[in-house]
This record gives sequence, C-alpha cells and structure tokens, in this order.
Amino acid sequence: MLNSDGLIGIVERYYKNKSDGKRYLHSYRLGGGEYNDSTLIYEHNQNEYKKIYGNIWAKGYRQI
Repeated sequence: MLNSDGLIGIVERYYKNKSDGKRYLHSYRLGGGEYNDSTLIYEHNQNEYKKIYGNIWAKGYRQI
C-alpha cells in the first residue's frame, strides 16, 4: 500500500526501473479551469517522494 501524503494529482503509473531498481510515480493534475493542467513524475524511496519532473501541458478551460 502506498502512502500518498505529499503527492499532487492522480497517480496514473507506478513503475520500477530494471537497470537501477529505482521506483517512479507518474501523476497528472487536471486544472478544471482554475489552474494549468500538468504532469508530474516523482522518485519513490520507501515512504518518501521526490518530485523530479513537472510540466504544464495545457491551459484550463477558463484561460482559453
């Protein structure tokens, strides 16, 4: 079971890198017109998450 404290967005994927054994979470956050949509990638180490990538990929509906 994952402790999702500190994560932003909805987790879409959880995967493990075979070459180094590191685990990653891919999440997305939908703006709903109040803020920009984005995708986020976290490195997972036991119960801690380190955000290693974040990108704004679309504007919310109110901003278009």
